[in-house]
Amino acid sequence: MTRYFWPITTSVLSAIISALLMMSPWTFGLNLSGHSWSPSTETFFWSGIALLVISLVGTILWIMGLRSTLTQQRQSTPASETKEPDRPPSKTPEPMVSQDELWDQQLRQLAQEVLRDIDPVQSGAVPYNRRDS
Repeated sequence: MTRYFWPITTSVLSAIISALLMMSPWTFGLNLSGHSWSPSTETFFWSGIALLVISLVGTILWIMGLRSTLTQQRQSTPASETKEPDRPPSKTPEPMVSQDELWDQQLRQLAQEVLRDIDPVQSGAVPYNRRDS
């Protein structure tokens, strides 16, 4: 949300400044020729109109972007907030395995694999020959 704050604020301030630019020849007495429309008056007025249109278009586009971001965030709810479908309770509780038992099991498997790699007879790479002497 904060990424939209400064562009929208800047666009609104630009629109206000462009409105002041449009009115400046009459409000600040910048019309030095004495006529209602002079070249300077026309320049200030039409420049103000162009800047006002650009500022308003920018403001509208940034507000539309903010609005679409808000609707996307509203539609996508986090997984923790979504409800799981009701499941019937399981009749047999799953056995609880402690961390020590898991370590023992994994270490036992690892030790058996290491022994198979070390002993070529157990791994099946070399046939077992028994001497009868």
